[in-house]
Amino acid sequence: MASLSGRNFVEAQPSQLSLFDLPPTQTAVEKLYFHEVRPISQLSGLSPIEFSISGQNGMEYVDLKRSFMNVKVKISKKDGSDLLSTEYVGPVNLFLQALFSQVDISLQGRTATPASNHHPYKAFIQTLLGYGLNAKRSQLTSQLWVKDTSGHMDDSNVNSGQNSGLFERAKYFKESKIVELIGPVYHDLCGLNRYILNQVSIVMKFYRSNPKFCLITNELGDDYEVKIEDMAMKICKVQISPAVIYAHSQALQHVNAKYPFIKTDVKMMALAQGQVNFTWDNIFQGMRPNKIVIGFVNSQAVAGSLSLNPFNFANYDPNQITVSIDGIPAEGLPQKVYFDQGGGE
Repeated sequence: MASLSGRNFVEAQPSQLSLFDLPPTQTAVEKLYFHEVRPISQLSGLSPIEFSISGQNGMEYVDLKRSFMNVKVKISKKDGSDLLSTEYVGPVNLFLQALFSQVDISLQGRTATPASNHHPYKAFIQTLLGYGLNAKRSQLTSQLWVKDTSGHMDDSNVNSGQNSGLFERAKYFKESKIVELIGPVYHDLCGLNRYILNQVSIVMKFYRSNPKFCLITNELGDDYEVKIEDMAMKICKVQISPAVIYAHSQALQHVNAKYPFIKTDVKMMALAQGQVNFTWDNIFQGMRPNKIVIGFVNSQAVAGSLSLNPFNFANYDPNQITVSIDGIPAEGLPQKVYFDQGGGE
């Protein structure tokens, strides 16, 4: 039986009795403000969009978690002409994040996380599972989150179909109107709760998605494109007390700064049609994840199809899913995931 020895005993009292103490006063951070950074590359076609955040100002740190992107975008034809009033083309849900297939961030010329070209799915899953209904009906609409109608997510008839979410999103882009979208960058480093040190050069590079991936329509032909008219990064700059900056510079002579972050990774594997059993060995090398999200989507939608919704996570009638660690099933038993119209097990 465990017991508490007197050596480990520490006397305490409720905070209501701290009558002669004052709460600490924050003096290290003097000011927060947002600085607009313009791209150093041209906004043409599907070429990558690059931003360089200079670290020459020695008094400012950078808060990537508060920083966000501002994009002005429209849907037009490939020849540059505007959509006709009789043409109905709509964007997929969470359109701002679907615009970019990959986002890379490098510090001092070194990429912090491995590249992945599944950024839309990473952003969609984090948004879907990380926000409640009220947020999705209010603040997330700035990224054009408008929920698709359940059971009709692959309905590509924008004007007279059953997917009311697609219809509502398409109204913003009617006749190639320019829409302004604002939202965060879903990158692992943008979830840091620590400021980036002063004089650290930060480079962000955004790779465009295929227009067939982020557009839905039943119009004949595929001569539609997504044109980014303007894009800027609103970088949160933090003005720090000179005493803190000096203390950090002295500490850096003996030890490196540490930035712990939660690594997220999206992996995909194609399943052959008609295959009833599938085994994916050695998904993760080294570190094991503390959470796994499994989804099934149409491979044609992932590759890009104007008639299919890439975020339609369908059931496909699996019977069970087993996650094994060193040959031992997690949770002890395989997960029974058979569902039908009446329920599941």
